[in-house]
Order: sequence, then C-alpha cells, then structure tokens
Amino acid sequence: RGQVAGWGRLSAHSQLMSRFLYKLPETILHPSDCQKYHRDMIYEHNFCGGPSQGTGTCQGDSGGPFVYNDKVIGIVSWNIPCATGAPDVFTNIIHHLDFITYYVGNLP
Repeated sequence: RGQVAGWGRLSAHSQLMSRFLYKLPETILHPSDCQKYHRDMIYEHNFCGGPSQGTGTCQGDSGGPFVYNDKVIGIVSWNIPCATGAPDVFTNIIHHLDFITYYVGNLP
C-alpha cells in the first residue's frame, strides 16, 4: 500500500477545497483492473491506485505525491468521477526520471 496526499476538493459534490493536507492510503492496482474502469485512457506511463469506497483524489489534488516505501513513485494525474472510490490515475515518475534529473539535479 502507498499513500497519496493532497489539498483538493473534499467530495465530488462540493466546491470546498481542503484547508488541511489530507493523506489517503491506496493500493496499487494491476493494469487490467484499471483498464476495466478507465478503458483506453490508461497508458504505459500511468498506474492506478485503489482507494476505499467513497474516497479518492479530486480536483485540486493533481500534482500531489503517491508515496510507496518512503519514496515518491507517482504524481496525481486524474480521476473520473472523483472521490467516489473509482481508481485514481497517477503518472509513474520512472518514465520521466531523465527529465526530472536534468531539471532538478541528482538529489539524494
């Protein structure tokens, strides 16, 4: 299990943004499980996380981290519909490591 963090909307039906940083445990899903829900919108640079029923990322959470074993492995990308328990979609940073290293440097 990993954890995602964000400042996004508190629910799919609310315009209220969080005043506090929330974290949510999520399980990394097998790509075929994610494809069942999001069909052909998942690419090799994405992975999905399974939140608990009725939870998940929402508007305002994009760009937030997915942390696994104390390492950031993904960035919140999108979810349709949001915060309903549907699989959250993340960008896998391993596919962008050269870009990140070039612009950020080789940080520990």
